[in-house]
Amino acid sequence: MVCPKLLVLIKKARETKPNTVLVDSGDTIQGTPFGTYKDLIDPVAQGETHPMYKAFEMLGYDAETLGNHEFNYGLEFLDRMVKAAKINIINANVRNAQTGDYYYNPYKIVNKTFTDTDGKQVTLKIGITGVLPTQILVWDKANLEGKATVDDPMEAVKTIVPQMKAAGADFILVAAYSGIGDNEYTKNEEMKVTKLLVSKVLMLLRQGILMRISQMVMVQVFMPNILV
Repeated sequence: MVCPKLLVLIKKARETKPNTVLVDSGDTIQGTPFGTYKDLIDPVAQGETHPMYKAFEMLGYDAETLGNHEFNYGLEFLDRMVKAAKINIINANVRNAQTGDYYYNPYKIVNKTFTDTDGKQVTLKIGITGVLPTQILVWDKANLEGKATVDDPMEAVKTIVPQMKAAGADFILVAAYSGIGDNEYTKNEEMKVTKLLVSKVLMLLRQGILMRISQMVMVQVFMPNILV
């Protein structure tokens, strides 16, 4: 089972680095036989929390962003899952095609208490946002055409980071559903987003950050569907 393996990894990470932020990078409710079962065989009831999101709540996830496979069952299904979830589900580049508004909460600021190198307790406001590839408009065209648009991930982050800083974020984390590539970026490119986003955001936020804290923060991004 996925969650017992996750529990072991998360517990070990927190024991090794207590100053930890835990996020998920997507493809959570689809990609395993269990996910298919809860959609097609024993569908999640109206108002019921998806079992994977319930598990993430129990495991203490700080936030979850969306991957392309979250959209495989259609927007209506995903909207119900997001609405019923008790965890923070965020995305900053999927928009309503009719209104232009963010389809989901673009970011969340969570208060985290860390221990600095002097042994003092310090509470920081951690701003968490997430993006996914524009290619979902091709991969799930049947579910998204005319209903949603997707901003370029890099441009979406450039737009949302100032808003998060204005809202009081001390440290910003981007959970990007993407790959890691080189330092050259082409608009709407899928596989090189993560490295560039992280470097850009850290460059924007390095000034004024409590570096003795940020150096100690361990970010864990687990994709449960690969733990089979």
